[in-house]
Amino acid sequence: MRDTVSGLDSLASVFESFLPSLTLAQRAVFLEALVHLAGVNEVQLAEQAALYLTSQELRSLESSDFEIGNHTYSHVHCRLLSRDELIDEVDGNKAKLEDVSGTRVRSFSQPYGSSVDLTAELACHLRKSGHEAVFLSESVANPRGADRFHLDRVNSRVDRDDSLFLELELLPRVRAVRNRFFRGSESSLDWAGRSARDAN
Repeated sequence: MRDTVSGLDSLASVFESFLPSLTLAQRAVFLEALVHLAGVNEVQLAEQAALYLTSQELRSLESSDFEIGNHTYSHVHCRLLSRDELIDEVDGNKAKLEDVSGTRVRSFSQPYGSSVDLTAELACHLRKSGHEAVFLSESVANPRGADRFHLDRVNSRVDRDDSLFLELELLPRVRAVRNRFFRGSESSLDWAGRSARDAN
């Protein structure tokens, strides 16, 4: 962990690479030490900064036809979770959201958006726990009839109409073609490697 810490050069790198690389137990120890060393009351700071939605705000969103979805409890890379941690992160958060909002949670948005984190174990658990859709954010176009447990979203945080068109229409299609080509190249290379091994 010391090597990881020495490479951090900004607060953004702490949130983008360091924290996500920690296990839940390591994260708890790190955050507890940070809060202690800084001498802060994290609950009070979160309230002052309006960091989280209140129960009333969450219910208000639901009553305005916003769908409330699951995003795990701790915003972690799911591939790093043990079976028990996965159940706590997914089911615990789903139950809490349903209790507060008064509505059924049907969707799951993958923290950090990567399909690498959508393991077979996680996908199976999400199906069993009543989720009906999984959203990633790899900014690629979804094909017709896409698997509801592998839906990609695109970035819509842009400041101009031409950028919006680029992000919503053009780039997702280009990335989808790139991914199909890359997967095809991988499978061709894999096939060539197996053929060479089999010949020897």
